[in-house]
Amino acid sequence: MQMVEFDEIVVPVDGSAGAGRAASFAARLAVAIRCPIRLLYVFPATSMALVGFSRMSPEEIALAKNSAARGIFDQARTAIGDAGAEVDELVLLGDPANEVIG
Repeated sequence: MQMVEFDEIVVPVDGSAGAGRAASFAARLAVAIRCPIRLLYVFPATSMALVGFSRMSPEEIALAKNSAARGIFDQARTAIGDAGAEVDELVLLGDPANEVIG
């Protein structure tokens, strides 16, 4: 049987307990199969409309997006603990379902 190699394991995170458990599991799996994990946070575009980001500059939007992501990533990294996995982070802006699956 041929062994399948993975480039990375993508773990969408949103700050929920379930996302923390998924990140923890992914980290252990990544160590076992020797590949990195990428934490993915999608800042919902609908949040921008609700909060009034339409009046903000692109730089201000990026700052708000990255600030929200930092807290989410910190929670995921806490859940991962010292699993020993290589962890990367990616922040996107859009509809979470479309960005993760589409």
